[in-house]
Amino acid sequence: MIRRASILLLAALPVGAFAIIPQPMPDENDPRFSFVGQIGEASGVLVAPNKVLTVKHIGTTAFTLPGVGTFNAISRAEHPDADLSIITIDANISNFATISNTELWSTRSSIVMTGFGNTGALRDDGTGYDVVGNTMGVRRAAIGHVDDFAVYDLSSEPAFNSPETGDASSASPTILSLLRQNGEGALASGDSGGGWFIEEGGQWRLVGINSFLDNRSETALNYTFSSEVSTGFLSAAVSLRDVQPFLQANGINPVPEPATMVVLGLGALVTTRRRKRA
Repeated sequence: MIRRASILLLAALPVGAFAIIPQPMPDENDPRFSFVGQIGEASGVLVAPNKVLTVKHIGTTAFTLPGVGTFNAISRAEHPDADLSIITIDANISNFATISNTELWSTRSSIVMTGFGNTGALRDDGTGYDVVGNTMGVRRAAIGHVDDFAVYDLSSEPAFNSPETGDASSASPTILSLLRQNGEGALASGDSGGGWFIEEGGQWRLVGINSFLDNRSETALNYTFSSEVSTGFLSAAVSLRDVQPFLQANGINPVPEPATMVVLGLGALVTTRRRKRA
């Protein structure tokens, strides 16, 4: 089902805050997420030596990795339906994120959101977060959970069209994280293009790209805590599991699910044994 909702843009608009917890959590020197960088006033994730994943609704500018350098964009590929693009840069960098192929949304998986957006603080009444303005530009991380999956039609929101081609995102596969309580994170201004990560086998692997916010309540303020997905405040990311053909066509290959890796390993073992017998 294609979903339309009250969505909020995350790039260059003061609509909220990211990594919103009582105190900001900058992780500029955290090696786990050192491949998350900036693209203008938004974010991006290095997923190959010279390829950066970000959202389609931001423009193509230089990609900056704190402590590493700033690199020019030389080409861009846009997904035809999802809010996703791949930027090729003029460098080859050895440290980049690997993409997981694990299915998430049915298991309420724990994730870590990362990006360069604003932060915030707990409201005086404890019901949610207030934005701390002008705090973009620092890499931050915060915890969340995958609570839902939906396919969103963003074509009715001109701000989500590609600034390069004008193309809309009419069927964007999306994983969603409900803001339930103090200490959990949410996305916002400056976070578009950042990443959602899960821990697999001691490694942090990319599962989603920050896209937008969805306030499903008709009355509650943005960033209000809720226990109900149907009426709560949700952060949304493009589900990378659901755009694999696009990734592979552009030279980006996700890591197989753990169970699949075991099967592949056994297959390789059988093949090896057969070869030895022959």
